[in-house]
Amino acid sequence: MKDILIQNFYGSEIEHYGCSITGIPGVPLENIVLNNIQLTFRGSDKPLLFEGYEDRILKETNLTNVPELENSYPRAEMFGKLPAYGFYIRHVNNIEFNGVRLEPKEDDKRSALVADDVNGLIINKFYAKASLNSRSLIYLRDAEHVGISQSSATSPIPVFLIVSGNKSKNIVLKDIDFSNVARKYLLENKAQKKQIILIRSTFINELKFID
Repeated sequence: MKDILIQNFYGSEIEHYGCSITGIPGVPLENIVLNNIQLTFRGSDKPLLFEGYEDRILKETNLTNVPELENSYPRAEMFGKLPAYGFYIRHVNNIEFNGVRLEPKEDDKRSALVADDVNGLIINKFYAKASLNSRSLIYLRDAEHVGISQSSATSPIPVFLIVSGNKSKNIVLKDIDFSNVARKYLLENKAQKKQIILIRSTFINELKFID
């Protein structure tokens, strides 16, 4: 599946499963663009139920235990409660988010966007709310060739970006508003510090490593 454009969407009262854009190992989705999208999720740190069931609670997942389920029928709850309240992206080559706003109505400790095993990720004019208990607004794992620009957290959060995984490299942050974050980034692998570059608009030709 490739060459997909989704644009001009507004949604509210969206259930707190999280939106999944996922390929399968060795067969990634390719060339996906999402433009001009504003989504408000119900959000919540409460347990999430299987759709249509009142007594079946979904497993809450994290970056290390989201199942693959290549042969399963695609349903919103198939992976469990995803580690992102907004977008969970996995096994994708070349995906863009342009002009996207995300917000949970209730406090939700998950990141707004999580990308795992992604090569080629552009995030431009991305504005999202997250909880003070969130690990970060955006979480990258094994993500290569990433550009994040003109984006910000719309509520106070501890960290703007977390990067993990040995494959993560070539990550550029440009014109990011860090006014609502206590820390710009965290690296699980300290050796990757030189892979993250900050470009300031006032010094557009000068590259500086993030403090």
